[in-house]
Amino acid sequence: MSSLVSLIDYAPTLLTCGGVTPPAGMPGIPLQRILASPEAARREVFVQISESGVGRALRTEDWTYAVEGENPESEAAASVYREAYLYDLKADPAQHCNLVREPALEPVRDALRARLLASIREAEGTEPSIRPAEEKAGVP
Repeated sequence: MSSLVSLIDYAPTLLTCGGVTPPAGMPGIPLQRILASPEAARREVFVQISESGVGRALRTEDWTYAVEGENPESEAAASVYREAYLYDLKADPAQHCNLVREPALEPVRDALRARLLASIREAEGTEPSIRPAEEKAGVP
């Protein structure tokens, strides 16, 4: 069995290891639950990047889709992001070939963009926009 996991899964996993039930509002899935019940497995992982730059990403079983903030040094989050990376993990698991500007993959980018925006809304409570890769700041 394989499952996507995230850093947010560590705290509930460690609590469960210690015999403590994670609090109801705690994000993450204890790995024990995933091992015991594969249907509890995560199908995607939301990633926040706020250190060397500002970005957000969504990792699924098939794709990695990432965006970068238009002003990466100014904030921990951005109101406008730009598509930066799209990797086909089935064909390119080492993520060597960035497909973000591939016209044939526009439907994939559209679907992943919608899912990433939903994850941002849920985690951060904000409504940023994501520009396509070919757009530059200040250009419609």
